[in-house]
Amino acid sequence: IDALPAGSDISVIPLCSDSRWHARNVYATKEDALEAVNRIEIVDRAAPVTVGLAQAQRACRLASEIPTKRVVFIGDAQRRTWSPDGAEAYLQGISDIQIVQVAPAERTNTWVADFKLLHGIADTDSTAVFRATIRHEGKPRSGVKVTLTIGNAVVAERAVDLVGGHEMRLDFNHKFDVAGTSAEPLFVPAKLELSTDRLAMDNYRTLIAPVVARTPVVFIDQHGSNERPDENVFGETSRVRRLLSSQSHGPGGQKQLVRQVLRTIDQVTRDDLKEARLVVIAGVKSPSPEAVALLREYVEQGGNIFIAAGGAFDPVQWTAAAWRDGAGILPAPLKDTPVGRVPESSRTNVVSFGLDEPSIMGQALYLDTTPEETEKILASPRFFKIVVTDVAAGRNAISQVERKQIQRQRKWLTEYEANEKRWAQLERTGKLSAEEAKRRERDRLAAAAMGPNWLAWRNPLARDTAGLSVEDLVKATQPRVLGRYDNGHPFVVQREIGKGRVIMLTSGLWPSWNTLALENSVLLLDRIMRSLLIRSLPDRTFGPEQEILIPVAAVDQAADFALQGPGDDEPRLQSVEALGPRSYGLLLRSVQRRGLYRIQRKGLAGESADEGKKDAWTIMLAVNGPAEESELASLTEADVPAQIGQASISWVEADEKISLAGKTYIGHDFWKVLMLLTLACVLLEMVLLTSWRLAGLAKASGSDQAVPDQTGEVPEATR
Repeated sequence: IDALPAGSDISVIPLCSDSRWHARNVYATKEDALEAVNRIEIVDRAAPVTVGLAQAQRACRLASEIPTKRVVFIGDAQRRTWSPDGAEAYLQGISDIQIVQVAPAERTNTWVADFKLLHGIADTDSTAVFRATIRHEGKPRSGVKVTLTIGNAVVAERAVDLVGGHEMRLDFNHKFDVAGTSAEPLFVPAKLELSTDRLAMDNYRTLIAPVVARTPVVFIDQHGSNERPDENVFGETSRVRRLLSSQSHGPGGQKQLVRQVLRTIDQVTRDDLKEARLVVIAGVKSPSPEAVALLREYVEQGGNIFIAAGGAFDPVQWTAAAWRDGAGILPAPLKDTPVGRVPESSRTNVVSFGLDEPSIMGQALYLDTTPEETEKILASPRFFKIVVTDVAAGRNAISQVERKQIQRQRKWLTEYEANEKRWAQLERTGKLSAEEAKRRERDRLAAAAMGPNWLAWRNPLARDTAGLSVEDLVKATQPRVLGRYDNGHPFVVQREIGKGRVIMLTSGLWPSWNTLALENSVLLLDRIMRSLLIRSLPDRTFGPEQEILIPVAAVDQAADFALQGPGDDEPRLQSVEALGPRSYGLLLRSVQRRGLYRIQRKGLAGESADEGKKDAWTIMLAVNGPAEESELASLTEADVPAQIGQASISWVEADEKISLAGKTYIGHDFWKVLMLLTLACVLLEMVLLTSWRLAGLAKASGSDQAVPDQTGEVPEATR
């Protein structure tokens, strides 16, 4: 910057975006530019070269009045994020780039690559397992201290030896003695930290652990609470109930208790569902229309439903009662005829099929196991009978029927809101007629039915769907196949309905339909159930997000909130934003630093101190950076091409000088050429003027001399 010519416009752009940074950042003086450099903070984010090129391209475009531009990248040229692949699209209008390599010579680093609570939820009846993955590159290290802190207390410490190029997985057991309720879970911060090394920022990761006292789960099957174990009569959900209430089969397994609510499909009530985080339905021949309507309200509010076949499950009756062109609870319609048959004890040649392992996908079926263990788990179950989902027909029906339904509903709500304003005005002036009052009451009941609100817990999905387009809503509610059998039929189908989710397993839960519950593949069932339970809880642990959304109740839209992040001396005010016509939230945009963030509700304007203290609350968030940023391998000059598209690329080592002169940057030294040319012109002018002056003097003096006559002789008198 000091070497730039006077009058230069200077743009300083941090590669890791920060919402508080100005859009253009053009500084007219060197002092302002240097001050801007000093304001750049080290943040826990990736810095992809394409993002930097896009910002540089924008800065060059904004500075279009400047004829000559120079772009200089200063960074560690990290191999993972500085790949030149795909960069050409961002180089239009940029003719020359210098890459200044400032990576340290010492590349040794130790970091926490991952830190999580196994199964995602803890309680007071079982031991929680925290799993950490430690990675190390460089020379071996011995005696590295690993510390687990829960809340404000250190609960475990270990010393480990690390070898370069390897990772180590550590499990820590901890039993919580205090828990929240299903309606109000307790969220506890946890931190996994290593003894310090040269790069301290990645020596720890944090998370927020949800701790609940026995989450209510409603199990609906053919027997409900009328099982007769002494007669060997069990409902289709019995093995899943045992799975969720007993020791897990996985490595480092723990006991994850739930509070079981057993019902048949005709017994389930709103009171059963209002506190339930999950509903499991299996072995039910067919649901009643009333049960489908009730369960539809439950899932629209954010509830989660798992449906399995099995028992006397009738696909024809289920489609008739629970599909309803996408307005029911099935993720897709079912074909009339099942595939396969339940084995008979007398038969020896049993026909079965397995899973198509490459097709298994999605968070609901993610297994936290090694690739070898995952392969064995997916290869072990055999299936004898399944029902077939017609996903293509379901998508087509949703595209047509759901779109029309959304459009009708939005039109009606727009008219209703306009009428509400008109009715309020008439009521204030005493002109609201009895007929209009009755219509208002009817419309209010209809509006309430469109958005049921009887769950005892709050759905964590805060964004209001009113802000989405009809096309986006239709796309979001389309069924997805998360896995297939080796005969091509869907194994698991998932669909988002309202704020909730429905997952259907197209086989049963009892061994008569398959061997899922008899093999290690039972972990697939465990994973599906727990993923739905975790989904019902609000996120408190985040990765490198651009922004974090925290929902706020409508009554708190005028309340004062404060946010305090890692390293902040004082909390800063955080305003509530409208997310839709009827939803509000806090959008946290400056969350580039790793660690714990604290959000406090201070109180409403006009509240007394006691009232504000009564309604005050605090929540903690954990934010972590990208683990790949800790891999310090960098590009070398040989890895970077000399030309990308029309742009020439120059590599500058840390001890080399950044060039401000060159074939493209003509403005810096061209003034010297102009000065020389000007001086040459002045000298030439002086020479020409001098020669012309001398010639004129010679002519003038010649006019006074004698002129020879025609004979060539000079007269005598002049000799």
